[in-house]
Amino acid sequence: MMAVLLCAGFGTRLYPITRDFPKPLLEVRGRPLVEDLVEQLLATGRVAPLVVVSNARFAERFRTWRDALAARHPGVEIEVIDDGAPDDAQRLGAVRDLALALEGRQLSEAVIVAAGDNLFRFPVGEFLDDHAARPRNLILVHRETDLERLRRTGVSELGVDGRVLRFVEKPDRDNAQAYVASGRHFWNAGIFVWDSQTFRRALQRYLPEVAKAISGAIAAFGSSDFPDALINAYSRCPAVSLDYGVMERLPAFSVVKAAFRWSDIGSWDEWGSLAGQLEGGNRGTTRLCPLDSRGNVIYAPRKTVALVGVDDLIIVDTDDALLVCRADAAQRIRDVTEQLRGLDLQDLL
Repeated sequence: MMAVLLCAGFGTRLYPITRDFPKPLLEVRGRPLVEDLVEQLLATGRVAPLVVVSNARFAERFRTWRDALAARHPGVEIEVIDDGAPDDAQRLGAVRDLALALEGRQLSEAVIVAAGDNLFRFPVGEFLDDHAARPRNLILVHRETDLERLRRTGVSELGVDGRVLRFVEKPDRDNAQAYVASGRHFWNAGIFVWDSQTFRRALQRYLPEVAKAISGAIAAFGSSDFPDALINAYSRCPAVSLDYGVMERLPAFSVVKAAFRWSDIGSWDEWGSLAGQLEGGNRGTTRLCPLDSRGNVIYAPRKTVALVGVDDLIIVDTDDALLVCRADAAQRIRDVTEQLRGLDLQDLL
């Protein structure tokens, strides 16, 4: 089967490191997030090819990473597709990247689609055995009562007989609270499995303008004309994601409840929970000198950090930017990028 890993986002909740470093290449437990998933997929011996969808800013970084990985895995086939977006990942929804990748390879077998910037700990072989051969779209979800996390992803509602009643992408707070209270809603983990023919039919039915816009790029796939054709296709596509454009419109699909550990690493405090232990009950990547300081998350791999009498802070240091915030305000870091954009400080984005 084919694996498509989505790595085109900018990880704004992990600012400022994601300004010039893609979140999927952020290391957790000694290796990049995307590599952790790739290694699990390769270990099955049943996944080829792997397609990594990146953006224009980071495509070369992913190719460098791919080449280093291929040196350790002779014969591995990993293709990096540059989605042509210099800054705005939302403008180029994943649905177009997927359609292009799947149609371009002319696949008819099962396809697994997952975010390349998440941390997965699951038995991939068993998952493929149980679910990859099913003919209809599958959305893999996980029961979750964390309101904020549910609000920033989608949810699926199950009826009493187990059928999916509907999919809702990023519900507002009031609806999210009702979903949590109902006990019938599942959090979307962003993992999809389908066969390419099913996906093609859904795209043509629900997003015909997208299917038409990408047809030229599909025809050019594998030729020297492909990069220009891809950029031209994207410029004519509406800004719509797979979740809004297809999943919310599907009359039926299957849901698989996750029985494994998974994290979207959607904030620095989540990254800290998985990072290495530091002296004094702190976590992160740095040389630390703590005095009466506990529960802090620090990312400063090139500096020594001294903490005196402070608890539960997030500290992130890069060459030209420094972030300091309370751990309980980690979800507000995205607001920093919006404020900088409003002040026209583009060099800090």
